[in-house]
Amino acid sequence: MFLDMSFHLPFESLWPDPTFGARSRFLTSEEQELPLDNESFLMHRFKTSKPRPLPCAFYRTRTGTEPVREWLKEMPEGDRKQVGSDIKAVQFGWPSGLPLVDSLGDGLWEVRSRLPSRIARTIFFVQDETIILLHGFIKKTKTTPNQERDLAKRRKREVQIQSAHRSQL
Repeated sequence: MFLDMSFHLPFESLWPDPTFGARSRFLTSEEQELPLDNESFLMHRFKTSKPRPLPCAFYRTRTGTEPVREWLKEMPEGDRKQVGSDIKAVQFGWPSGLPLVDSLGDGLWEVRSRLPSRIARTIFFVQDETIILLHGFIKKTKTTPNQERDLAKRRKREVQIQSAHRSQL
């Protein structure tokens, strides 16, 4: 699989103790020497800890298909690995900017993947700290075609409506 969506840091790797007390149990020897109060220590630990990737999810139609996953599976292996690598870079580096990610407006973003002979775009949005992959396509014009944006906007609305229904249950 090209995306690792199951990676999570344990609670202890970000916070020294649930009660924000005894620090020594989770500290490196260098950190034990830091003369920091608990709040300063937490900020230090947060800034120096390994980056936490945002999980990724594929948009799923009502019939159960996942268009972005299918699009990726149809690609040659090298192209698929490049797009997967770019998505993973977004997972670990969000929020990201150009040249890897560009805003399309309305909360939509595109991962900009350069392939050997063409350019791929994966449109996504972030909801509840999760990257939702909505649409993928091979770019053939200078700007993102309106039909590609409109499709992504429609899928985003569907996901938001489904989430709202789930939260009411």
